[in-house]
Formats: sequence, C-alpha cells, structure tokens
Amino acid sequence: MKKTIVSFFALFVSIVSFSQTGIGTVVPHESAVLDLSATDKALLLSRVDNTGSVTNPENGMVIYDKTDKCIKVYQDNAWSGCIYISPGSVTGLDCTGVPDYGELREGEPAVNVYSVISYTGGDGAYHTGQTVTSTGVTGLTATLVAGSFANGDASLTYTITGTPSSVGTASFAVNIGGQSCTLTREVLSSLPAIASLDCAGAVHNGALEEGIAASGVSSVIAYSGGDGSAHTGETVTSTGVTGLTATLNAGNFANGDGSLIYTITGTPSSVGTASFAVNIGGQSCVLTRTVVSPPPPLPVIPSTITLAPNRTYTVASVYDQDYLPYTAPSGPATTAVQAADGSNETVTLNVQGSITTAGISVTIPVTATGSGTLPAYSTTISIPAGMTEDGVGRDLTLSWSEQGYTSSTTAITATIAAVGGILNAKKLDVNTGVGSDYKGVLMGQFNYPYNSAGDITNYDVRVISGIPDKMFGLPDNTGSTTTHQMLYLPVVGEDGNIWLNNNLGAHYANLNHADFNPAQQATAYNDYLAYGSLFQWGRKADGHELITYTSGTAGTAVNGTTTTKSDTPTHALFIRSSASPYDWRATPDDTLWTTESSTNNPCPVGFRVPTIGELTTLVTTANITNRVIAANSVLKFTVPGLRSNSNGMLSGVGSYGDYWSSSVGGTEASFLGFNSGGTYTLSDFRAYGFSVRCIKD
Repeated sequence: MKKTIVSFFALFVSIVSFSQTGIGTVVPHESAVLDLSATDKALLLSRVDNTGSVTNPENGMVIYDKTDKCIKVYQDNAWSGCIYISPGSVTGLDCTGVPDYGELREGEPAVNVYSVISYTGGDGAYHTGQTVTSTGVTGLTATLVAGSFANGDASLTYTITGTPSSVGTASFAVNIGGQSCTLTREVLSSLPAIASLDCAGAVHNGALEEGIAASGVSSVIAYSGGDGSAHTGETVTSTGVTGLTATLNAGNFANGDGSLIYTITGTPSSVGTASFAVNIGGQSCVLTRTVVSPPPPLPVIPSTITLAPNRTYTVASVYDQDYLPYTAPSGPATTAVQAADGSNETVTLNVQGSITTAGISVTIPVTATGSGTLPAYSTTISIPAGMTEDGVGRDLTLSWSEQGYTSSTTAITATIAAVGGILNAKKLDVNTGVGSDYKGVLMGQFNYPYNSAGDITNYDVRVISGIPDKMFGLPDNTGSTTTHQMLYLPVVGEDGNIWLNNNLGAHYANLNHADFNPAQQATAYNDYLAYGSLFQWGRKADGHELITYTSGTAGTAVNGTTTTKSDTPTHALFIRSSASPYDWRATPDDTLWTTESSTNNPCPVGFRVPTIGELTTLVTTANITNRVIAANSVLKFTVPGLRSNSNGMLSGVGSYGDYWSSSVGGTEASFLGFNSGGTYTLSDFRAYGFSVRCIKD
C-alpha cells in the first residue's frame, strides 16, 4: 500500500511539474499534453450510436459514429462529416462490349459522349470517382463522378470530354474498386455529316409580308448522305431584307437522305428577297425567301356559308426508269432519285405534271344555310426553282370570282393558275415520291378565309409520283408482273376523306395503256378509260378482275371463267356461282376486306375498301343523285356495269355502276350504285364482279 501511494505521488508530481503525460513513453513530446506510444496497440476512441448521443458537445471532441461507421470531429460548433470512409470494391470490371453513346470526331469537341462500364460484386460502399486521360488518341478525358457501388452487379458511367487530336483509338486505363480494365473509343475523321444540302429546292410554308411579324413561316431544306450524327442546330439572320431569323433546332441527321426545318421569325424590313447563309453538317447554301407587300384586306365571308378548310391539289409528275421492285414508303416523300435494283425497266415512267397560266379548276366544298353572294378572292405564292423540272420558279395564284349561292349549294369553283408561264412540276421517283402519308412533296401552300369569323386555312399544292397499285410489279395468278402496273393519285372528296382519284384498274392508271395519265379522271359518266376492274367481293387482285374496255358500252374480260370454287384460287379465272350462297369461295369469310391489313385487301398500301356508311356519307355530302352528278363530283365516278355471277358476262356497261363496300349482310355484301335515275344502296351476291374505289386508311 505504501508503494502504491509513492508511485501515484511520483506520477502526480510529474504531471504537475511538466503538464505532460506519456503512455508507453517516459519522455512525452514537449508539445503534447498526452503522448501515446506503442508498436502493437492503438487508440480506441469513444464509440457512440451517433452524434446525437453526445448531449453537450464541445469543440475539439472526437468520436467514432457507429451508425455511419466512421470518425467525426466536433468543430466550429458542429459535427463534421466522416473524416474517412473505406473505399468500396467490386469483384469484376468489364470494359469490353461497353455501350457507347455519342460520337467522337477528330478536331471536334466531344458533346454528349459517354460509355457505360458494367461491374460485378459491388459491396455497396462509397467510391471517390476517377478521372482518366486518353492515350493513343490524346486530348480526351473520361470522368467518373464520385458515388457508391451497388450491392451486387451494376454499371458506371464515364463521361468523355475534350477534343480528340487525331483519328484512331482513344484508350482509357480504368482503375476503380480494386479492379482495372482498358476502355477504348474510336475517333472518326472530321468528314461532313451530310453530303449535300439543297436550298434551291426548299419547300416554303407560310408567307412573309413587309412590316408584319412572321407567323407559321418555315422552310424545309432537303439533304443527302446523312451520317446519323447529332447536330446542334443553328440560327441565321437575314441579309437583303433584314429583320428575320431562321432557326434550326438541335437534332440528329438521318442515315441517308432527310430534311431540315428552319423556322423563320421576326419582322421583314422591306419588300424583296431575304437571304439566309445556311451552314450545317459541313455543307452550306443560301436559303432565300420572298417578302411581299401585305395583301388587301380579306373578303368578309357571309355568315350563311362556310368553306371547307384544309384542301389539297396534287400534281402527278414522275420520271423513273428503274422502279421495280417497288418498296412501300417508310418516311416522308422527297425529290431524291432512288435506284430500285440497278436495272432499267421495259417501260419508262415519264409524266410531266404542270399547271398552266389558264389554270386548273378546283372545287371547294361549302356548307350553305341560306342565300347570298360570296366575295371574290385571290392570293399568290411562290414555288421555288428546286420544285420545278425546268428549274424555273413560278408564282401561283388561288382565286375565285364573286358568285352567288343558295342553301342547296354544295361547292364553289376556284382556279389555281401559274403566272408568267407554265409551272412544270419536279418529276419524282416512284420509290421516293409518295411518302408514308401518301401525300407526296409539298410545293407550296395558299391561305384563304373560310368562315364569317375571319378564320384562315390552308390550300396545299403538292407533287407526287403516283400511288402504286397493291400488285405493282408483282406477279398475279397468271405469273405476269405487268398486269397491275398502275398508278393513282390521292384526292380529297367532298366528305373530307382522302380517296384514290380513279377506280382500281382504270386504263388512265395503267402505264402499259396508250392513254396512261395518272392525273386524268373521267370526263363523263361513260368515259370507259376510267371504268377499271370488276372484283368479286373479298377476292384479291389476282387477275380475275381485269377488264379491257373498248368503248363506253363494250368491254372484254382479260381472263376466262370456272365453276370450281376455291378459298385461295391459284388461277386468274372468274369463279361463277349459280347456287346459294352465290359465293366464289367454298367457305364464306366476312373479314377479307374489313381493314387495310385484311388478307385480300385489293387497295394500295395505306388504303382500303370503304364501308357502306363511308360511301353513303360521301354521296350525301356531294349531293350525288344520279350518274351525271356522280361523274361531276370530285371522285368522278363512272358506270362500268358489272360481271354476272352466273355466266361471267359483262352487263350494264355504260348504264350503271356498282361499287363494292367492305360491309356485309348475311351471305351478301353491300354496294353503292349509280344510274340515270338515281343513287341506290343495296346488297348482292359476293360472286358478282363490281367496281372498287379505295379510301385512305
């Protein structure tokens, strides 16, 4: 006991004398209050559940936080974050097969470029990220932002920035989570992103008027040879006529041919030509827009009449030597030329569509609730040289004269005319000149008032190569690939729907016929060149329907007949049926013409056989009451007669016209007919041969 007291006294004297304590050393550091020294021991701090466990902390306190599993210090009257966290780890890192995003090109700053590296066996712990400079191709940096590994398998995103110094392979030595691998990215040459840019052929929408802020004005510029890369868009101010800006939003070039939409805003300072120096994708051209004087005030449309809005006039213009095999369009129509297979066809498609100075007479459907006078109207647009075959840009006018109307008026007559000479529309390629919307290429767009509220609508002028027949260039059941080489045009009917301009199989549509002219429609109800084929209901265009007409009252079936029924005929014979249910099939099927995708739909891609309700609505809207009025309607219906179900003979040629619908009733199918005395809706045997007119799906 005495020894213990002496030892304690000695330690107390030492502390009092020197204000220093050493543990594991007899000579504590002179600047240390407490000096710990050991070769196999460590300082064990106070271990608390969390910082909230210390009720009255004081600056300078140090603890081990058991919740966050790290050391923390109380300083400046607040607890610090973790002073140190053990780095996380992974068991595997895979730089091969990495998803790469964005594109690297020599001498061009990297924009939105990154790579995603996968890993396995993450422990869920924190990592400090990484920054790696490239080797091989220099000038690049791959950066991983600090974060935490997942518990298990996941991925890391390395963002790549900088400007690559050359073409080749940029390598990044990745080392993270205790694993390493080499990430590689290819650097491409700084080639233009597109091969050509066509400002001369730009399609212009809207009009520019001196002193009036542009609204709804844009220009669509076609390009070729796109590489699929991203572009940042551009903004171009006008010269010549100032005050305007053309803006292209950021986006991606197509892989191949495509187009760019420049939106034009601002207020033009004068009348004249506004020029925009376009420079995009390594190509440049000058886009020009004409600025005109503001038009005179619009006419006031009486309250008792409303014109149909959103009308379209389509010009057929085509030149193509290599159009087979035909490929259904998957994108918008363009003026580009596309070889089908590199081999020219026997028949060259060559139709020059045009608009003369005398003009084209068009009808605009109206709804009239009383009598009155519609004021005259005229407006002018400019068609660019790139949309003409001869390279001569022309102005077009849309106009109508003052005209009276009554409550029974269903349409007014207007004229679209060229100014100063014939407008020869650009000839289009069959495989590129239709488009997935089957509207062709927009040449220009008129505006016109259509109601008493002063609302404005559009009248589009388009050019199209023609809509190919469903069997265009394909063999029918005779093996011939030329029997259905037919082209049609879209027309907007009085009902507002898009229809084909001619019956399926019309001689006007047949490029092998002497009178081939896809833009031509019937000139009278008995114009036999517009009669077309006679289909058995629900049967596809296999050759059984083909008719050769020689006059308004006579024609001959191309193929013969048989009495043997078949659900899937392998021949082109007309199947006669003289016994109930009077069908060409052994097993009746109501669904063969129901939709555009139906098994035997005979209409071109994107079109189908109309329902009886759609045919009836069209007739009602167009006020068709007999065959003469039917031939004068927008669709120019004719009276081809029919082919008898019992003997296969033609009947009623030039007298009446029966048009199949897709609707059925019992064992029969519904149809719409015209004759001298009226219009009728009936149903009849499916083995009959009737006409077909297609509607857009």
